[in-house]
Amino acid sequence: MKLIDDIRAENLARLAGEHGSVKNLAEHLRKSESQVSQWINRSTNSGTGKPRTMRSTTARAIEEACGKEVGWLDRDQDHAPIENAGDVSPSTNIHGGGEMEKSKAAPTAARWPFLAVDESAYNALTNEGRAWVQARMTSAIEEAAARYGTLSEKRKA
Repeated sequence: MKLIDDIRAENLARLAGEHGSVKNLAEHLRKSESQVSQWINRSTNSGTGKPRTMRSTTARAIEEACGKEVGWLDRDQDHAPIENAGDVSPSTNIHGGGEMEKSKAAPTAARWPFLAVDESAYNALTNEGRAWVQARMTSAIEEAAARYGTLSEKRKA
């Protein structure tokens, strides 16, 4: 049986997918991207050594802000469809604005960019699982771009 904190983290990742990215969700919630990411990833609190969780009052506020019914974050959504997410296949990328659009250069078996990640394991995920992975990847890509820059920035320099 899943713990409530695990369910909330999964559902928050689902909301990030619905909003297009962790950054978009954080902006919508008026929370820091770091805070939302820590809730989704259950990052360890350096003070307590325990995974970060959200209070029930915070969960209710998030549900209200996202137009979800009271208690939605607390319920396992594994078999529920993702609202407004469209196709969440490996050839779909999350873009700002909460929309899911087909990528012009969608990953294929020959173009799968993550050599250390088994593409078939990703393909075996449910749509909800893929949305969760994509929300985390979007956040990681945004953080890497901020930290290390992008190729287009380096070409201009």
